[in-house]
Amino acid sequence: MSNPTIAQKAPYPVAVETGKTYFWCACGNSKNQPFCDGSHKGSEFSPTRYTAEKDATVYFCGCKHSQNGALCDGSHKALNARNRPLGAQLRLSRDRGFCRLDWAVWDALRLRLRQAVHPVKDKFGTLTRHRI
Repeated sequence: MSNPTIAQKAPYPVAVETGKTYFWCACGNSKNQPFCDGSHKGSEFSPTRYTAEKDATVYFCGCKHSQNGALCDGSHKALNARNRPLGAQLRLSRDRGFCRLDWAVWDALRLRLRQAVHPVKDKFGTLTRHRI
């Protein structure tokens, strides 16, 4: 399956009405985001049906990589420079061979590790936090 076009790297807040059905664009090519306008014709994508259970504001996925159907699950935060989820790119690289891992993946991993904070004791025995 090919990757969908990323409409935006943020969710679309939409006020929905009880019982109303909405068709979320899964391909990312719709001019009426986050809803389908038929731009997927001729592709492997099809819109996802969403029926509102109550009047509320829901957040439709804008990056088109949500594992939660039409609703945002925060996947846009994990997209790398090539607009693929980091895990998907790691799986692709693993299938091709670990030694051929794309440098963009290594850079993304190094960035995540740098953001990690580790507790360390200083010379006085006080617990402090240091970034890698």
